[in-house]
Amino acid sequence: MSHNLTETAAGLRDKIRRNVGEVGVGGTMRRAAEVVLRKVFGRKSAAQRQAHAFDLKYGTDTSGTIEPASMDIPRGSVAHAKRYQTAIVEVFMEILKDLSVQSEKFVFIDLGSGKGRALMLASQFPFKEIIGVELSADLHDVACRNIQIYKKQEPVSCEIRSVCADASRFDIPLEPIVFYLFNPFDEQVMNAVLANIESSLQTLHRDIYIAYLKPVCRKSFDESRFFTIEHDADRYVIYKSSPAARTAAITR
Repeated sequence: MSHNLTETAAGLRDKIRRNVGEVGVGGTMRRAAEVVLRKVFGRKSAAQRQAHAFDLKYGTDTSGTIEPASMDIPRGSVAHAKRYQTAIVEVFMEILKDLSVQSEKFVFIDLGSGKGRALMLASQFPFKEIIGVELSADLHDVACRNIQIYKKQEPVSCEIRSVCADASRFDIPLEPIVFYLFNPFDEQVMNAVLANIESSLQTLHRDIYIAYLKPVCRKSFDESRFFTIEHDADRYVIYKSSPAARTAAITR
């Protein structure tokens, strides 16, 4: 009997070590609490089923999906918005590693940043600044809370902030930029966003990269004379400002 108990204890210790390695001490404690709650109250809630390892590790709220009709965005914008879906950690990190840039020289901007997971993940690279642009005030507020929770647990070398604004009218910093988009809008808004970026390039030419995940509206970027394809993967495309953009800035 004591031998069986020893084996059980050893197995439990191994499981705890694996969990700590995956989601940290806090995440392990939350997982343990969920197990107890399931024992007492039955199966997981919808929120628990959708919780990602990132949220379990940090105690943030970035998981799940939200349809545009459920967002607090202006009525005229609902038809052009895509549902909220957060950054896929593995794919996002792959994208940033594929970028051939010196992060410390660039500002990172997530257009349609939602609850801010991509902003927090981007802080693992030494960007000059990290900015999220989100139209929904509710999602923006959640992102601000998430950033504060995250910063208490991870060393962050630059400012991370969420801005509640229309991405097509956002005042773009006149610095080298990495834009990130995860299928946030339809073609009409995407064209307006692209026009805003192109106008900024005409004001001052500099290196601008656009990392576009799930590129449903990629035709707009493919046909832009201001950008060329830097990397074309199965799930995303990376664009870089082209020599034509430099010429346009000089002759303006």
